[in-house]
Amino acid sequence: MGRPVSKREIAIGAACAILGLLGGVLIDLPEDDPNSQTYQDEVAAERAGGDVSEEAADAPVVVPTVRDFSLAVRTKEEQCFGSAGCNVTLGLTPTYTGLSVGDAVWDVTYRLEGIEDGASVGTFTLDGDELSWSDESQVQTTTPGKRIRAVITSVDRGY
Repeated sequence: MGRPVSKREIAIGAACAILGLLGGVLIDLPEDDPNSQTYQDEVAAERAGGDVSEEAADAPVVVPTVRDFSLAVRTKEEQCFGSAGCNVTLGLTPTYTGLSVGDAVWDVTYRLEGIEDGASVGTFTLDGDELSWSDESQVQTTTPGKRIRAVITSVDRGY
């Protein structure tokens, strides 16, 4: 039988085991270029306690907000009928000023204000770096030359 082990030797052995485990974790850091997106994703996942999977890699890095969008509204055509009001054809042009959302698709909902029967709601889409929308909208106003404005109300993950 071997000699008895002292408490000091047990403490040193435990400390070495803990350092070995920590060293193993530290050695497992990503080896990519620290400026690459992959490296940054892996470090963020490790800090959050998870792994970088295909699903996480496909998730958008940027989540746009309503402040990242604007929607220009211009009157293309207006036909007025006296006290019956006016039929107005609007040209709509959305703009996105935020960071790239990668391959993600986002539905942006807006409200047109200043029309006859209350607000009208519509949607356009941000698909990666491409915006798609209906070029025109038909509305009615109570008076000629009425100011119509668009308000972005929400941004939701699309499909």
